Amino acid sequence: MRRTFLLFLVMALPLLADSVYLVHDNDLPFDSDDHYSAGLQIGWMSDTYNGKMSNGFGQAYVEFLSNILELAGASFTSRKRAGTISVQEMIITPKDLTKSEPIYNDVPYMGLLSNSFSLLSWDKDDFDEYRLTIGMVGPDSGAEKLQKTVHTIVGSTDPKGWNNQLGTRVVTQLGYIHGIKQFMGSYKHSQRFEWFNSYYADVGNFYCGAGVGSSIRYGHNMPYNFESVSGLFNSSKGDMIELDQKNSSIGWDIHGGVHLNAIAYLYLYDESKRFGYSYERPYFLPIVNFGVSWYMKNFSLAIDFFPSQPTVANPQSASFARINLSLQFN
Repeated sequence: MRRTFLLFLVMALPLLADSVYLVHDNDLPFDSDDHYSAGLQIGWMSDTYNGKMSNGFGQAYVEFLSNILELAGASFTSRKRAGTISVQEMIITPKDLTKSEPIYNDVPYMGLLSNSFSLLSWDKDDFDEYRLTIGMVGPDSGAEKLQKTVHTIVGSTDPKGWNNQLGTRVVTQLGYIHGIKQFMGSYKHSQRFEWFNSYYADVGNFYCGAGVGSSIRYGHNMPYNFESVSGLFNSSKGDMIELDQKNSSIGWDIHGGVHLNAIAYLYLYDESKRFGYSYERPYFLPIVNFGVSWYMKNFSLAIDFFPSQPTVANPQSASFARINLSLQFN
C-alpha cells in the first residue's frame, strides 16, 4: 500500500508543474558496491514565494510550512521561500555480494524508502532549509528488487544476501541546513568566484548527527544559488534556488569542497549489532567532493564525485558519485 502511494506521488510531482529534480548516487565509478551502494531521489520544488505568488498548491504549501515554523520561532521577513516534496530510495550493502549468508564483519543489507517535505528560505547572502522525513526501512522499501533489476540491466553481480536485510522500521527525521555565501568576486565575461560555508544537523530514530563544510566554485553565467554541505541522510536543494532567474545563455562551473560529518547515532549500526555484526563503528566521516555543472535557463545538470573514508582502523570505501538534474517549467 505504501509503495503504491509513493508511486502515485512520483507520477504526480511533475503535474504540479513548477520544478522537478532527479538525484542519483552510485558507487560504481569507484569500483565498489559496498556500504552506501546507491540512492535515487525524485522531487518537486514550488515557484519562488516572496509574499506575492499566484494562488495554487505551491503557495498554499509554502504558507503552511512557514506558519508551522514561525510557531517554532523562525522568521521569514524579507526572505524568499520555496517548498519541496521528494521521494528517496537508499541502498546499503556489504562489499561481497556473492554470499547469501550474513557477513558479520561487514554491514548488513538495508533499504530505506522515504518522503521528505522541506522549506527553503534565502536572501542574497545565506539560506536555511528545514526538512521533515518520514520513511520505511526493510523489505517494504523495495530496495532488493530495485538493485537486482539495475544489476541485471547493467550486467553487474547479482546480490545474493537480501534475505538477511534489516527488518521493518518506521523512520522519522527532522533536519536543518544553513548555508552562507562567504565571498563572491565578479570578473569579465559574466564569470564569478564564490566561497560558501555551511552546516547541518539531523535528529531522528534513524540518524542523529551534524556536519560542517566549505565549498568553492568558479564559472560563467551561473545562477545565484548556493553550494552546501551534503548530509548523510538527504542532499540540500540550495542548488535549485534562483535557477529561473538565469538568462538563456549557457553557463558552467567547476566546484569542490571539504566536509566533516559527526555521527552520534545510526540505526544501521545499532540494529546490526543486535544480530551479531561486529564491524567497527565510525564516529566521523570526512568527505571531499569535486564536480562540474552546466546551466541553461530553467535547467541545470551537475556531476559530482565524493571520495570518502570512515575514520576507523580498517576502513572500507564510502565513496560515491552523484548526478543531479533540475528542470523548471515556468
